[in-house]
Formats: sequence, structure tokens, C-alpha cells
Amino acid sequence: MADGDFFAKPISKNEDNNAVANPILVQLSDGTSAIGVTTGALDVNLTNASLVVTATNLDIRDLAHATDSVAIGDGGSIILDIAVSGVAAGATAAVFPVGAIRDDALTTLTPVDGDYVGLRTDSVGALWVNIVDASVVVTATDLDIRDLTHVSDSVKIGDGTDLLAVNTDGSINVNIVSTVLADEFHTANVGSPAANTVSTQTKTATGGTMLVTQITVAGSGGVKYVVKNNAVEVMTGFIGRDGNTDSITFATPIEVASGDDFTIDRTNRQQVANDVYSSVFGRQL
Repeated sequence: MADGDFFAKPISKNEDNNAVANPILVQLSDGTSAIGVTTGALDVNLTNASLVVTATNLDIRDLAHATDSVAIGDGGSIILDIAVSGVAAGATAAVFPVGAIRDDALTTLTPVDGDYVGLRTDSVGALWVNIVDASVVVTATDLDIRDLTHVSDSVKIGDGTDLLAVNTDGSINVNIVSTVLADEFHTANVGSPAANTVSTQTKTATGGTMLVTQITVAGSGGVKYVVKNNAVEVMTGFIGRDGNTDSITFATPIEVASGDDFTIDRTNRQQVANDVYSSVFGRQL
């Protein structure tokens, strides 16, 4: 009895001897379905859901906000959350408008212009963010804000303790405090020149410009007086033989340069000795 009468003869691609290019044809199955091959690779079905894939620079498809999400955190807590609609009844999480960005500690956001699907950006790609925490501190240098309007905005003026008040008619209250300036001076001088002789009062500007605002000249008899700024005559006046006092306030102060002299020459016009008096008032800048 020949061997071929009991065992099937192996079938090759052709009837030549078995070789790489002439394999023996074998079909594998689990008794129901045959194992398949695609382009020379064995078809495999993976059923282990805990399979870990490790890769460097993994290239995946483009993400879509409708089906994908990316959580941002520090390894312990997620700091941002993109809210979704349709939160189940009894859920502990706050319900947020779709597309709103929130911190986990904040409450419901309600955009004034409605709810939107997905995040919104402006024309230059800046992200719209709803901020509901009133304690947020903004620090900036040369902050550029919209033009202020007196109808809806206000700017307070104060000295760190008191604030300036504005009356209902738009006016403000002003306290006028009279004080003596440290650089003010009042200089008096007296002389007793003989008849037709001159007695001079001199005030020199020191350390800066001197402003002469007023002078007075008096005599017990007739007096001629000449006011000079650095030897240049400014004005001339006379007092009668009965004596008198002249007081002159300059509408525009006389400016005496530093180092120059302001003088009042007082000539006795009596025929006998006569007392003459003068005073200079002003500020030394």
C-alpha cells in the first residue's frame, strides 16, 4: 500500500520542490475563521485596552474641539476647564456657557452677548476670556485705556489723605492760606542830610534776581527822591515842604539782577537839616 493512499500530498505553488519562491500552501484557522494576511503582513486584532504606546514626536491627526480635549495642569490639578453643555442632573460641577474658560474656583460665567460654541478669537487671533474674579490685580506701565467720559468715569484728586470735592455746579472749593514767604524782605532806612544834599538807601540783589514790589518815601520837610535800578533811573517823586509820605506799589515788580543795586536817592529840599525816610519791599529769588 503506497503512502499516498493515506496522507494528503503537500501542495506547493507549483509541483516543483519547496523553495522561497515556491512555498507550500498552508491555511491556519481557529476552526471557524481563517487567519488573514494583507500585503505580506499578518492581520492582528488587539483587544487589550490598557496597551501602552510610547513614542517620540508622535504625529497624530489634527485635533478638533468637537471631539478632542487637552487638559492643562501642574501634574496635580487641572487649572483650566472648557465647559460643555448638557451637564447631567445632580452634577456637582458648575454649568458654564459652551466655550467659556473658567478657573475651578469660579462660578457660572454668562457672556453679555450670548453663549458660543467653541472658543472665540478676535480679528488678530487674541483669545476672548471672561473674567469674573473682581479681585484680579492688573499691573502695567503706560497702560492705554479708552477715553474717559465724565458721565460714566471719575478720577479722584487728593493729597493722600483728603480728596478734592466738586460742587454740583462744577466748581471747586479753594482755601486761600496767607503765609509769609521765606524770601520776602522789608528794608527801612533813615538819613539826616543837610540842605540840598543827598542821602541814599541801597538794597543789593544777592544770590539771584531781586523783585522790588513796593517803596515808601517820607520826610519831615521837602524831599526829592529818585529811584534807580543798577544806576538807571526808574522814577522821580517829590514831597512838599510840609512833609508827607509817598507809598508806591509797582504793578510789575522791578527786576534787579543778582549783584546789582536798587537805590533811592533822597535830596533834602529844606533850607535846614531834614530827616528823610524810605523803605524797600520785595522778594529775593
